[in-house]
Amino acid sequence: MSKGRYIVLLLWVGLALPYAALKAQNYPKGYFRNPLDLPIKLSGTFGELRTNHFHSGLDIRTESKEGYKVYAIADGHVSRVKVSAYGYGLAVYIDHPNGYTSVYAHLQQFQGQLADWVRAKHYEKEAFEIDLSLKPGELVVKKGDVVALSGNTGGSGGPHLHFELRNTKTEAIINPQLFGYEVPDQVAPLFSFVELVPHGKGAQINGSGNNKKMWAQKSKSGYQLVPQRIDAWGSFYVQTRVADKHDGNGFNNGIYQLILLAEGDTVYHFKADAFEFNETRYANSVMDYESRMLQRESIYRCLKEPGNRVSLLPRVKNDGTLSIAPGDSIQLEIIATDFNGNASRLSWKMRGATERTFELSATVPTGERLTPDKPVNLIKDELRLSMPAWNFYDTLDLQYKRSIRPALSYSAVHSIHTPKVPVHGFYQVAIKHTGLPDSLRPFTVLVGIGLGGSRTAATGSWKGDFFEARVRTFGDFYLAVDTVLPSVVAVNHKPGKAYRTGQKLNFRIGDNLSGLDSYDIFIDGKWEYHEFDGKTATLSIPLQKSLASGNHTLDIVVKDAVGNTRNFQTNFKIL
Repeated sequence: MSKGRYIVLLLWVGLALPYAALKAQNYPKGYFRNPLDLPIKLSGTFGELRTNHFHSGLDIRTESKEGYKVYAIADGHVSRVKVSAYGYGLAVYIDHPNGYTSVYAHLQQFQGQLADWVRAKHYEKEAFEIDLSLKPGELVVKKGDVVALSGNTGGSGGPHLHFELRNTKTEAIINPQLFGYEVPDQVAPLFSFVELVPHGKGAQINGSGNNKKMWAQKSKSGYQLVPQRIDAWGSFYVQTRVADKHDGNGFNNGIYQLILLAEGDTVYHFKADAFEFNETRYANSVMDYESRMLQRESIYRCLKEPGNRVSLLPRVKNDGTLSIAPGDSIQLEIIATDFNGNASRLSWKMRGATERTFELSATVPTGERLTPDKPVNLIKDELRLSMPAWNFYDTLDLQYKRSIRPALSYSAVHSIHTPKVPVHGFYQVAIKHTGLPDSLRPFTVLVGIGLGGSRTAATGSWKGDFFEARVRTFGDFYLAVDTVLPSVVAVNHKPGKAYRTGQKLNFRIGDNLSGLDSYDIFIDGKWEYHEFDGKTATLSIPLQKSLASGNHTLDIVVKDAVGNTRNFQTNFKIL
């Protein structure tokens, strides 16, 4: 038996030149200060696998509290301010003279001259949600200036500061730890399990065409797999669940590097140094997408699909796939490291099976064979689909099925492939209506059903008898209408209730299908500042000191994505 004879084609995946240059440069260390007065402890690391994206910064813990001072990390000027009920919540961007931009997100409130500027813009635009760019010199900051207080706004799952560093010119996002930010960490990453995934016709592991999961056991020499005897026939790839722990920190964070070796030769290398935002959804190819969407597991796949062009993979051979000649054996090893260099190693031996243990049945693809590099145009009697090239990651046989019209819908159900397969960007779907009155056309939405029965609704436009909208997943789609007004429910208010200035009136707003489009507050007929938290659907109205004593009228106007508008009126008194 010859040792280490395995089939790995020398197909190298190099970095795009801009990223190679970006990563090779020396980042300034000691130039930037800590954005908080707290020691840096992380609840999220750079490049971590998240739903539909790579994490683009460091999540710095704030002891489960809000309100810590957030400092400008160096001299510069505010270049952008964004306020949103979702995503980053309250966020500020500061450009620095050394060519980098710092980003601070999920803020509770802005401070100083920045707070005054933002508040004035809210009233000028008569909107809570704003996204504004500033010119150099418009709002100058010095290193150590307090620009905000830490919070939990937007899509944040708990109080913390989301902190980023970007290349100002290219907007590439860079791992802040490359700039010398130190995180106490002497704990090596922890392996949970490895899965061997048959990849290709007739492939099997230990006589089965299904994934083979093996739990990792830690020993003095590293991690080992149970069972230790593993046979493979045909091609396969490796995926693993591994997480990093930090000193005195119970969070499962993402790792910095993952390397797969076959007989000591690198087959796959993931390294979280830098990427651009248009690459972030490639995370769906780096991870086991189905496990992430259904079980919230972060499983790293040591596989580079043809449509995955992310720059976080500096070295890959044969797309990460392996084959073992019958009767031969190879030694495999996965090395996971954190940014501080703490490493865990998991090794195991595999043997090439000498025969298949089951006969292959003749299979004929039932769908249209598609490759990622080609655009897709699918035309059926009641469906039109148009997808640009590089919008999915691997060759697939596109499955399509038409089902009967469900209750309260105005079309058949059109099943486009399977939601278990991720889609990189938006594509167009047009569906022909069935029995929809002309009067309901303005209220039409395209409903999508995804993994686990999750439901989305997209607005669009009519092209004859077809309603067209943009979608970003595979799944089941049909037409429905939304004629229900948005809801407004008081949380802490009753008509005529008396308040003091500085208190907040809270309402919960929502919509049954198409989603919220806008919300506005008027006190005595004049637009008034308000705040909206998308996580809790809570609309808060801080009562300003400028409100005179006596009775006041409050109007809340909420509109959904198809134009249904709720006009809610009440009154209150200022003491």
